[in-house]
Formats: sequence, structure tokens, C-alpha cells
Amino acid sequence: MTRSELYDLVWSMPMSRLAPEFGISDVALKKTCAKYDIPVPGRGYWAKLTNGKRVAVKQLPTKRFALDMNVPIRRRDGWSLGKRARANAVPETIDVRKSQQKPENQPDCMREPKSVLRLEAALRKRKPDGDGFLNIEKDNLPRVSVGGNSIERAVSIFLQLLEVGRAIGVSTVSSPNGLLLVCNDEKFRLRIYETNSQKPHTPSRAELKAQAEAEERYKRYPSIYSGKPQAYRKWDPVPSGRISLEIRDPSIPEWHRDNVIGRWQDRKTKRVEDYLTMVASTLDVASSLIKERQKKEEEDARQRAEELERRHLEAEARERQKKLRELLSERAELLTKLEKLNRLRARLTDMHSEEQSEEFDQVIAELDAYISEMDGFLHPEGLLQEIHDKELV
Repeated sequence: MTRSELYDLVWSMPMSRLAPEFGISDVALKKTCAKYDIPVPGRGYWAKLTNGKRVAVKQLPTKRFALDMNVPIRRRDGWSLGKRARANAVPETIDVRKSQQKPENQPDCMREPKSVLRLEAALRKRKPDGDGFLNIEKDNLPRVSVGGNSIERAVSIFLQLLEVGRAIGVSTVSSPNGLLLVCNDEKFRLRIYETNSQKPHTPSRAELKAQAEAEERYKRYPSIYSGKPQAYRKWDPVPSGRISLEIRDPSIPEWHRDNVIGRWQDRKTKRVEDYLTMVASTLDVASSLIKERQKKEEEDARQRAEELERRHLEAEARERQKKLRELLSERAELLTKLEKLNRLRARLTDMHSEEQSEEFDQVIAELDAYISEMDGFLHPEGLLQEIHDKELV
């Protein structure tokens, strides 16, 4: 890619969207541009351009480098599928109004999917764990882990996500491990959870008694302690009220980096509800990337199978070649032996005299039979038939 081409790309879209197309981060792309003296848009450029304000475009300098100079961009495969999906997501393309339209003659009470109603009912029935969270892992429902005060909000987030996703064809399907989201025939696992916080621990009578005993031992034997003993914990984990939403690829093990498609959480200025169009757009992009990955995996599997078949055929050809050469070597040894036998017969015949006994004639006859037998092994038709029978060619 030339400097002029890269300059046009840099000023045509934000770095955060352009960099994933090269398989690198926006920081790496900025460093490449700085190295080859390619100006990039400043902070706020794209926001001003979107709002119709006047912006200044820096010209490409030619003092240090020529316009047609090649700019090598080293592609790195460190970007996971989820990161590429989030970088290429365009939530503005989702028509939220279309997703909020309800079919004609449908009462309001029927707008909520059955999965939403079952989720709320299941959360109401759950008992909190030791940290105060209500957990749902299976039961044909999405994975949810929230406190009792966040039930309504978690259910609302799930309902709003389904409504927003309806614009791009997002649906749900049951599985043994819970409810899955389906987008463009690709399945995704949804998890809505609440992070934990801390509150001061209120010690029980038994804990206070244990603390008093520990302090008494500390007073009596201070040298065996590294510090003042603490018999009970100081803080208790409690639901924080901050909700997070996570999308995972169930076809990939949870420990793999590509398993997480995206994770969105409450922040100071935005809540999870404000990211739902981004979530839906990420699902749409991720489904396309998964299809591309599957095609690549299928192509790689086909190439590996062809490579294995080629190696197998080459190994068989080498084995046949080895056996053929062994056979030809045996025939060459027979030819050498036959030549020696012919010379032996000629010598014996030359030395033949009438006084020699009948035993000599029998030796010559046996030698002729042996030569004839070996000559049959060396006949071309016989040799080719043996090679054919052993499938050596």
C-alpha cells in the first residue's frame, strides 16, 4: 500500500474502524502513519464532521517520502473475533422504531415473550446465595446473577435486548445449558449479571468472643504474632447495583479468548440499556465473522485432508518404488549369475573331449536347465507380469 492510498483511508474513516481491517490496533496504525509522515485526523474531527461543522484536512507532505512509496503494514493476528466484531459494529444502522412495532391486533399483554415472563418468575422463586445473588444457569433461560433489588432491571434489559434485536432478526432457542440468542443462524450465549460490592461486616457473638480470645493470646504471647490478630472478616460481599451484560460464543470453550464476543457494563455516564443497539449490532457483525471463520476452518480442514492424502500417496509411491528397485536389483544379480553360468558352460564345452564320461554330459544338461530357468526369470514379459501382479507401477 502506498502513502497516498493509506492517507486516503485514514481520512475516510476513524482509526478505530480502519485498524481492524489491517489486523492491528489503532495505536499501531497511528505509529505507522507517524513513521511515514502521514497526517491523521485530530481529536474531535469525526464528531465535528458528523454534526456538520467545518473541519480542516491536513495535506499529505512530500518532503521526506514520495507519494507512491510503499508503506509496509505488519499484520498481527492478536485481534480476537469479539474485538473485531465490536470495532466493526455500527449501531446507527439498526432501526429501533421498527423493532418496537407490534403486530396488528396484538394486545399489550402478549408483547412480552414467554422467556421474559419465565425469567422473572424464576428469579422471584430463587433463594439468594451466600453473597446475596439470585443465580440462574439453565432451565431454558439466559444466565442471570443479580441481587433481589435488580430483578426488574435485569428482566427489563433482557426484554429491551430482544426488542432491539428484532430489527436484525434476533431470536431465542432453548439448549441444555440455557437460553441462547440466534442471529443469522448463529447462536450466542447471553449473561446478565450484577457485580459485587462490600459493606462492613457485623460480627456475631461467637466472632466477638473469638476476637477477644485472640487478643488475649496476643497480649500474653506477642512475639509469636506478626501483627494484631483478626478473628473475623471485615467486609461482606453484597450486590452493588451495577449491571453487566455479556455475549459469548457457545461453540468455543470458555477459556478461549474468542469465547467472549462482548461485555458491556454500567458506567458513570451510561448504563447497560444505552448499549443495547451496540450489542445487537455486535451480534450481527459477529455472526458474519463466525461464518467467515467456519468457512476458513472448513477450507483449512479440506487442505489438511488433501495434504494428508498427498503424503499418503507419496508414501505409497515411495514404498512401491522401493519394492520395484529391490526386484530389479534381484534380477540384476540373476543376470550377473546367468552371465557367469554361460561363461562357465562355454568354458566347459571348450574343454570337452570324447574321453569324458557320461557324468560330464549330465552336468552340462543340468547347467543348461538352470540357465534356461534363470533366462525365464529375466524375460521381459515375465518380469512385467510379476511387476503387474505385485502392483509396483
